[in-house]
Amino acid sequence: MTASSNVIANFNAYAEMYKDARPDQSGGGGGWFPDPGEHQVIITGMRMERSTFRTKDGGEFPSTLVTFSFQLVDDPGAVGDPREFEGASFNLPDNPSQASLQDSEAAKNGTRIRLEINRLKGHLSTILGGPSKVSENPARDLEEAQKAVSTGTMAVLLRAQHQTKGDRTYRKEFLIRAL
Repeated sequence: MTASSNVIANFNAYAEMYKDARPDQSGGGGGWFPDPGEHQVIITGMRMERSTFRTKDGGEFPSTLVTFSFQLVDDPGAVGDPREFEGASFNLPDNPSQASLQDSEAAKNGTRIRLEINRLKGHLSTILGGPSKVSENPARDLEEAQKAVSTGTMAVLLRAQHQTKGDRTYRKEFLIRAL
């Protein structure tokens, strides 16, 4: 599924932050998720859609949600085909400056956005062939990544991470390198 030009254009607001982002490959989503650790997977899809960025203080801002889909290459625990799963979504407000105010909640939102843009750039860096292949333009890189994963044959090494806070477990994935 190709993203609309409006969704892609919204990422132009991240050009400055994206240029300085460090690709985060160190390392959500509902449904089945692999155990913590490294897994060989195939990227089966990339979805971009309109959403809402919500803050703890009740703020709501228009945003874009980016979600990658994966299938394990080798899955001895599955009956039949290897299991598929969705990664943790990236939820990025259309206007990142909305989260850069000086109050403490906005500062937390700014940190949250920076961490997610770093993780997104890590995904795009892996998909596009390494840090030297990403541009300073997130919209361009998202379009190129969408083309690259559209065949459903891109194999990568993924690190699944689980973090428990209170009674909730948050799951994220980091793309380490292409296989």
